Amino acid sequence: MCELAAEFYEDFFKKNEVVRPHPYTDTPLIEFDNEDENIPEVTLNELIETIHA
Repeated sequence: MCELAAEFYEDFFKKNEVVRPHPYTDTPLIEFDNEDENIPEVTLNELIETIHA
């Protein structure tokens, strides 16, 4: 198993152009079920109650 990984990385780093995707910016787009729903407005008191709960 270790030799397989070692061979993979040897070949990987021999390439002229290595693409290393960024974990946050290069992730595939997420399709949410509720993306068309509006986010309801809250009052400051509701927000404070939620934070303290």
